[in-house]
Amino acid sequence: MLLKKIKFLEVDPMYRLVLGNYRYDIPANIDQLAQKMGKWFPEDQQAIKETLLEIKQIGNFIFGNSYEKSETISKKVFDIMGMFFAEYLDNRFKHPHASKVLGSLHPYAGVPMNELSALFMMCVITSYQGGAFYPRGG
Repeated sequence: MLLKKIKFLEVDPMYRLVLGNYRYDIPANIDQLAQKMGKWFPEDQQAIKETLLEIKQIGNFIFGNSYEKSETISKKVFDIMGMFFAEYLDNRFKHPHASKVLGSLHPYAGVPMNELSALFMMCVITSYQGGAFYPRGG
């Protein structure tokens, strides 16, 4: 089997985001990201925790991995449908870098955050819950 012949290497941190003089090492795990962001932006700790929990719940719901198939999550999905990710993050945080950290994966989608589907971005963020891996030599 080909999969057994390929060695996957974990990438941690997944990448480094540089905003001016600030450097943020972004982990490939939502819970670790929430902890780091809480330290980087203490004034937004509660908003970060709530936002990342919601992203995780919605991403898991869409992927069908959700342990919580509830009307509440379903309603959130429909409320966010058609919304851009920048719009979803708008006015959630006091520190301007918090939204930029959460949206920093947008280049993988090929469009800016104000043109990127919020639901798509939530799925991208959720897909990294188990870490980020690259094949050796890739």
